[in-house]
Amino acid sequence: MRRSSETDSYNLRAEKSLSGNDVTNRLVVSYVYDVPVGRGKTYLSHASGMVNEVLGGWGLEGVTTLQSGFPLEFTTNLNLTNSFGGGSRPNYTPGCSKQINGSAVSKLGGWFNTSCFTQPPAFTFGNESRNDGHLRAPGIANWDTAAVKRFPIKSEGGYVQFRVEAFNLFNRVQFGYPGLVQGTSNFGVIGSQYNLPRVLQFALRVNY
Repeated sequence: MRRSSETDSYNLRAEKSLSGNDVTNRLVVSYVYDVPVGRGKTYLSHASGMVNEVLGGWGLEGVTTLQSGFPLEFTTNLNLTNSFGGGSRPNYTPGCSKQINGSAVSKLGGWFNTSCFTQPPAFTFGNESRNDGHLRAPGIANWDTAAVKRFPIKSEGGYVQFRVEAFNLFNRVQFGYPGLVQGTSNFGVIGSQYNLPRVLQFALRVNY
């Protein structure tokens, strides 16, 4: 998350913008599904012992998160405001198209149109919004899932649960923020990753 601070204390109206934590779209879906295969289920309901032990008793669990990115907050490499504690934001060129079309991978070297932003003159704060409502950081598209198998313990009335868990199942990259400081070499460039590659883990759990 990003948290914006006030820049021009002399013009509070110019500081009005979206929150740095604004998320336009967010969807989180969690699910638990018993696969209807095996003895007493819809499919293979009369399966023999060995077939039932292999194919029956499975379930799927997971959490899927889809989310748009946070607004971008720009600063400048040079602070020429000559103010106490005040920061400097770039000047936006009116009419210039900030956004660049294409996939996230194709825009890693230029997430937005950097030519739209310039260093403001001395003793000014820049006219760019505190948080840009048109430019956002990369979003999230993540699937965490688990395949679960139950083995009954007849003598105890409980069961052993075997779990195969996959975090970031599809091994998708969640890219970090682009460079946000106008006047630096990495302005607009994404060079980091926020999430981990696919992680698999196995577990046994005894319920009785």
